[in-house]
Amino acid sequence: AWPATSVICRAKMSAAITGGEVPAAGDALAIIHTTAAAVSNTFGITGLLLDVDIVNIASNVYTVNMANQGKATGSPTARGEATRERLLRAAVELVEQGGFEALTMRALARRCGVSHNAAYRHFADREAILVAVGEQGFRELTRRMREALAAESDTEQAAIAVGCAYIRFALDHPVPYRLMFGDGLHQVSSRKALLGAGLASFQTVLDVLADLLDTDGARSRPPGEVAVAAWSLIHGFASLVLSGLIPLDRDDTAAIEQHMRRLHEVFLHGAG
Repeated sequence: AWPATSVICRAKMSAAITGGEVPAAGDALAIIHTTAAAVSNTFGITGLLLDVDIVNIASNVYTVNMANQGKATGSPTARGEATRERLLRAAVELVEQGGFEALTMRALARRCGVSHNAAYRHFADREAILVAVGEQGFRELTRRMREALAAESDTEQAAIAVGCAYIRFALDHPVPYRLMFGDGLHQVSSRKALLGAGLASFQTVLDVLADLLDTDGARSRPPGEVAVAAWSLIHGFASLVLSGLIPLDRDDTAAIEQHMRRLHEVFLHGAG
């Protein structure tokens, strides 16, 4: 890796430097040195030397990585993590827009503007990317449920709010939601890899129900058993909604809360 700073030279900026004519891609290096000379003359800086390592040109944008007095924009690790995050975001977009089939290593690399091999440096194969998308989904689901829990002081209302957050997430991200629970994955090891991320979401459900059961002053069953039953109920409801068997508009907040309130009543007090 080269110690480098990054300078973006757009065509219109280049045109201003060269007297109004948009330069060809091959003139990028000359433009950089012209810019350096202009900076030197304007600010009275002498001996400004730029050693250009790489020039990446995409459409009308010139991205030039230059060694400048040994200063770096970030460590190789930081740059690698940034690229991985870009790939992951692009993978989520591909899956949400076109389903599982839309995600291929070539499509992912093309969407991010990186080489095909660059994607493989961060993910072993397509299945590994799908697992990462599922993990990201669980993290977002957990975040939403935690925010809903923190916003309510009443324990029963908190349980309803967490249920609403769960359903809204499923409606907002239906394809990643299915992926989180194994759809689209072909290897048993991939499903196991999602277990840790899923347990964080389960812990949120467990925390809600522990508080709710403590409010009653007594527990007829261990919180873990109750939490599994509650998650099964809410997950089943979400699956029925996504399949279209229960019509529910993602933007109808009142209807979502009404469904959650009814489920809450049945879960706690039964059908009687």
